Amino acid sequence: MKIKTIRFVVILIVPIVGLQLFIGTAISKSNTLDDFLLISFAQGVNLYRKDYDDGNPDFVQEVNLSQSASIELLHGGIINEGKNQGVYGGDDPWIQRQTLEEAWENFSTSSDRAFCITNGQFFSTNDNPTPLAFPLKTGGVIVSDGYGINEFPNEKLMLEIWKDRVNISLLSQEALMSSNAPDIVVGLNPVANKNPEGSIGRTFIGIKDDNSDGQYEEILVFSTKTARQIDAVKVLQSFGAEKIMMLDGGGSTQLICGGIGYVVSDRTIPQTIAVQSGDIPTTQALVVSKPDWPILVEQDSLSVEIVIKNVGLDIWTPEEYSLVNVTNPWGEEEMFKMPTEIRPGETVSFTWTTSGFNGWGVFSTKWQVSNGTDTSVNELIEFSVVVLPEELEAKRQELQEEVDQWVDEQTQNIEQLIVSWIQQQVNKTINETCIPTATFFPLIFVMILFMRNRPGIMKDKRNKKEKN
Repeated sequence: MKIKTIRFVVILIVPIVGLQLFIGTAISKSNTLDDFLLISFAQGVNLYRKDYDDGNPDFVQEVNLSQSASIELLHGGIINEGKNQGVYGGDDPWIQRQTLEEAWENFSTSSDRAFCITNGQFFSTNDNPTPLAFPLKTGGVIVSDGYGINEFPNEKLMLEIWKDRVNISLLSQEALMSSNAPDIVVGLNPVANKNPEGSIGRTFIGIKDDNSDGQYEEILVFSTKTARQIDAVKVLQSFGAEKIMMLDGGGSTQLICGGIGYVVSDRTIPQTIAVQSGDIPTTQALVVSKPDWPILVEQDSLSVEIVIKNVGLDIWTPEEYSLVNVTNPWGEEEMFKMPTEIRPGETVSFTWTTSGFNGWGVFSTKWQVSNGTDTSVNELIEFSVVVLPEELEAKRQELQEEVDQWVDEQTQNIEQLIVSWIQQQVNKTINETCIPTATFFPLIFVMILFMRNRPGIMKDKRNKKEKN
């Protein structure tokens, strides 16, 4: 397969994020963000503060997982495991409460990238140790089912955390048990009735798709000593939050960053949310866009465009840096040099057109930014193209809708599902073609038998033939 054309474009991407509440109502961006001051930052994380003349300050953390920042769900020591006593048949442990200062000390001692720590889960304030109100999952293990299955029905949300993305969705037993997210903390819909008009401590979580790739890679954490629920929601919306979840508030709301207590309370808590900054690698590429399961028909070619952002420390020079193919180049070219110097924060676009694909199926390729000596710090840029048999060209849109749904639902084994779908359609086409023929043969056989059982007719035909 040969590359037909190739061109390079250096561009600066400014993502535009559509805003909406988790419950689906459209909102407009306010000017709240203009009043926030950046007071601390590190790789992939920022801390903002807004002061009020007659009130307590608001704080917002930005945590960008695509820049190697991370979130950890921590909890105190388990005193009683509560084996098989959970509402879903799992555990319902009693957890030792601790001050946020103690939690920060443990966290910052274990990580040299500790940035902030805040409170998390709802719990019973009357007990110490205490059970958690709702489910908690850490390191791939469901620590607690929670006791509050009957509290706030249909208003419990779960924050699913992967290494590179997050999501907020409605909690159910099936959703919790089937999720492949290694870490999950459960909270409430931001409009749930938790003293909504009271100016009390609030801890809210928002998420957004920072680069418009269809996945939520940025987490926003709102903390304040005094706010109404709607105030917390509006602040997160001004930062671009597209889905929002409420965590424990009131006297539980606390925030420590870099050892400094910004929101302070005497209340001890059983569970915390810890934020780590990312490492700053020398060579690091962030994929801004790439082909997203395009669907072709046999002999079609594919117009490929990959947009990459330099999020490392080095300048990508044409002499040192290239986009290198790892597997299946789909053509003769296996390395594209940088068209010009790409400085940190800038993006570059690689565009080319392949020749036609022979045969149907799913074809995958992998690429990587390389300086010729070290590519280990860069994740592979992997994408796939779907090629249909020519006889299924009319089914292209139908398959596209199926694939879009699988991608939206973050379904695993999409490639296998696509191949299975194509095979089923091929078999269906074969059966539809063969059935009329199979039905026609018995009809011919019956006609022959009928003619043989009418000797007069056959004889008349032979006589006419002899006369002629």
